[in-house]
Amino acid sequence: MRIWQILFILAAFMVSACGEKESENIVSFGSEMSTTDIEKINNLDKASYAELDGIIKDNSTIDPEGKYLMVIFGVNGCLYCDQLKKTIRDSEEIRDKLKQDFAPYYVNFSYIKPHQFVTNLTPNPIVTTDLVRIYRVGPTPMIIFANQNAQTIFTHTGAIDEKQLLAMLDFVASQEWKGAQDEKEVNARLLNFLQERLQ
Repeated sequence: MRIWQILFILAAFMVSACGEKESENIVSFGSEMSTTDIEKINNLDKASYAELDGIIKDNSTIDPEGKYLMVIFGVNGCLYCDQLKKTIRDSEEIRDKLKQDFAPYYVNFSYIKPHQFVTNLTPNPIVTTDLVRIYRVGPTPMIIFANQNAQTIFTHTGAIDEKQLLAMLDFVASQEWKGAQDEKEVNARLLNFLQERLQ
């Protein structure tokens, strides 16, 4: 019994230590943030996806810009998030597809900051925690694919390789999802598309 108590205390300490380290990166909004605080958190946030500079857009304003929207939600210390960033960075084909058809963003919700989220050409102020809540983000990475009006087409959670991501980008750009009655039908069409493409 004593060993279990010690293990429990150690586990609680480890969780607490991770929480403390994480909290250094999180800026509390309170009622307002100063311009300096916003700039500081923007710099930390951008550094977390700096390897995608020139591919992923600055998430201070999330705007489809007349293209399909792709928003990747990640956190610090997420192995699969890092693998996804590497896959995007290392694949010329993915980079070309993103540039041609998508407005891609990376939202690291280890950092809480203000965003302008554009829907139907109208910018709306929102903070990172609200984006996470609206999209019901849990495990990461989570990718939201949306149309030009920022309406969700489908989401993908978890590890993804280059072929799968290319197929998903093609599924969205080819509009194979259009006319689906609901999310279930979109997912069924996506599954069929992936099965054909990845054979």
